[in-house]
Amino acid sequence: MNANDLASNLVDLLNEPSATGKTFECVTLAGYPPPKSITTVLEKLNTDATIDNDSDGVYASFQLMQQLLPGEEQDATRLEMGKTYEQVDRGEVDRARGAAPTEREQELAGSVVYDGDAKKGFRNKLKRIFGSKS
Repeated sequence: MNANDLASNLVDLLNEPSATGKTFECVTLAGYPPPKSITTVLEKLNTDATIDNDSDGVYASFQLMQQLLPGEEQDATRLEMGKTYEQVDRGEVDRARGAAPTEREQELAGSVVYDGDAKKGFRNKLKRIFGSKS
């Protein structure tokens, strides 16, 4: 997913009640317009609290999503945060399957969470921008 599509999805989801309490993945396809609304799709998803993570359904969904991986390598575990599948295919990402997060990845992920300082962290910046109280 390119950065513009990701940003658009994130902003749209901020005001989407049917996205609350649900974990899901989004993908886009080049040349296809975005949906006018994803409310109907999100309403069909179970909330995280109601999902049995050991169920056959979760495994089947995971297997289905694996078929949607882009690129030639088809190995999401080799993808480093902030890198593309095309870079993996070209050999520009030197990451072993299942490798631990890199220092850069940990720093990036750490910038998203609340770190005790209300003036730092991406999540807090979004809260200030959109006026969230939680």
